Amino acid sequence: MCNGDEAFNTQYAAYGTGAAFERYTFRNDVRNGRFPDRRAFPPHVPSRLRTVIRKCIETDPADRYQSAVDISNHLADISGKMLDWRLVELPDRRVWPKNENGTL
Repeated sequence: MCNGDEAFNTQYAAYGTGAAFERYTFRNDVRNGRFPDRRAFPPHVPSRLRTVIRKCIETDPADRYQSAVDISNHLADISGKMLDWRLVELPDRRVWPKNENGTL
């Protein structure tokens, strides 16, 4: 969600399409934590949020959060101006300006 559909689709397309889709390689990469790329985040995503996201998509269920409350609590720890961004849709691109002292 932080990276958007384009980044996801670009990573997914690397496995081919239709009959050329490399199902075994894709399945293996998902199981071994190589898909989606856990290092690929836009620069505006704070490291604390990256940590929460990575824990949510751990391949071993024992390493994930055990409840939605746990996730909520860790998201609540990311406070202050760290997440004070707003999506602006422009005709040719999307930007995430940061709110600085009440202004974008």
